[in-house]
Amino acid sequence: AIKAQGDILVLDEVLAVGDEAFQRKCDDFFSKIKKDKTKTVILVTHSMSSVRRYCNKAIMINQGEVASLGSIDEVVEAYTQLNLEKLGKKEPETQEVLGLNDELTKLKINAISKKVVSNKENFEFEVEYNYIGKKKIFLAVAMFDQTRGGIVYDSSQVYVDRGDQKVRFSIPMELFNSSEFKLTASIRDANKKLSGNENLIGFTNDENSLIFKLSNKKEISDYALLNSEVFKVERIK
Repeated sequence: AIKAQGDILVLDEVLAVGDEAFQRKCDDFFSKIKKDKTKTVILVTHSMSSVRRYCNKAIMINQGEVASLGSIDEVVEAYTQLNLEKLGKKEPETQEVLGLNDELTKLKINAISKKVVSNKENFEFEVEYNYIGKKKIFLAVAMFDQTRGGIVYDSSQVYVDRGDQKVRFSIPMELFNSSEFKLTASIRDANKKLSGNENLIGFTNDENSLIFKLSNKKEISDYALLNSEVFKVERIK
């Protein structure tokens, strides 16, 4: 495709495959062709960071119909909100809720910030729970990178009160490239050892966890999680 000649070029998910070397070739190609006003490139992709970097117009098609047409920012936000809504749809309720029990009757994570932020902002959220037992407890929060995989952060022990409570947190996002993150929480017995899940009282299931999106307007590359403009590895010899 890179060697192809023509006024109109259609590329379907070409950025979703290949190793880093291939990705860099694609990046060079798109950066050059974007400056050529005689060429029209139609890029079909689910990568919003690619849309921001390479495109000057965008259109979102959902179930065969045009769902959004306009500026890059408008379409990216519409796409992100649509996917967050799909992820947030509740499953049919059952008598028992996974992660809860007679002692822990409620545990969920609520977004305080918008669910789409940039690395110029902090992401704020709260953990809401109701613990009616008598144990001394602590809260643990973990953040997962849904795009690349892996645990980004674990809060360890945050000692909290019993009862119906809300605990608020703020995450600085400046270190990260664009990605989708998932926040989970668990309530644990503070008097039991930490190894394994022996001290686990309850946890957030998929419905009660929180997924949010980091969408940066300008990035050198989003290949890695850490933003190379903020987190720099310096040559010393």
